[in-house]
Amino acid sequence: KGWADLLESWKPREISIPARSTHHEILVAPGGSVSWQWALVGSSITFQVQRQTGTGASEMVLQPTECHFHDLEEPIFGRAMAQKPTEFHFSWDNSASHWSKKLLLRLEVSSTGNSP
Repeated sequence: KGWADLLESWKPREISIPARSTHHEILVAPGGSVSWQWALVGSSITFQVQRQTGTGASEMVLQPTECHFHDLEEPIFGRAMAQKPTEFHFSWDNSASHWSKKLLLRLEVSSTGNSP
């Protein structure tokens, strides 16, 4: 059972993002780091990451960026550090599109700073 659980944790989630909508994910990191790895099955979407600490201050980790995929390509990945408890807000903006998108996503919180 241990190997099955480990392999399952490595698999990305498949998320359908409807046309004219935005998909949001929030991860809370007590400290350490947050890492992301994602891809689309073709097409493009605008992606951004913000962080918010307990004081309510918000900071852009990654400015809104349009990401293009022509086929199943290498995923986009990144990591951000959290010195204290921090909420990370991820968003995939599909609001300008008439088509739904399939997002393959892995998000991970780590106290050691390891990537997904």
